[in-house]
Amino acid sequence: MTYSPCVILVAEDCEVDFRLLQQALQEAMKSFERPVALHRCTMGDEVLPYLDRSQPPGAILLDLDLPRISGYVLLQKIIAHSEYRNIPAYILSSLPQHPFVNGLIQQGAAGILDKRSFAQVSLKAMLSSVMGMCDGGYCGKVSSHIGKDGE
Repeated sequence: MTYSPCVILVAEDCEVDFRLLQQALQEAMKSFERPVALHRCTMGDEVLPYLDRSQPPGAILLDLDLPRISGYVLLQKIIAHSEYRNIPAYILSSLPQHPFVNGLIQQGAAGILDKRSFAQVSLKAMLSSVMGMCDGGYCGKVSSHIGKDGE
C-alpha cells in the first residue's frame, strides 16, 4: 500500500542538529510504513506563517532557542490558537531534565526530545503518535522527504 507522507514541521536553526534529527528519524522510520516529510523553519518568525498557509502538519518540533521568536513563545502562540492547539508540539532541547523544560509539558507541549541523543525510543513514540493523527492525506508543503529507504 502506498501512503502519502505525514508532514512534521521542524523549527531548528542549527544545521548540525537538524541533520542529526533527520538521521535519527530515518532510523526510527524503519518500523513504520508511512513516510515522513519534514518542513524546516530556521527562524522562529517563519513558523506561524507556514502554519497559516499550509495544511496542518502531523507534529511540530520546536527548538527553544530560535532567532527572532523563541520556541517558548511559539509554543504559547500555538497552544492559544484555536486551529493549531491540537497539533502536537514537541520541544527539542539539549537540557531535557531542566525544570523549565519539563514545565513546558504542563503548559501544553506534547513531549521533550533530547537533542543530545535523539533516542530511538522517544522518536518512535513521537512518530507513533503523529502517524495516528495523520489521516492519510498529504498535510503540507515539503522541503525534505524521508522515505522508508532514507530517500
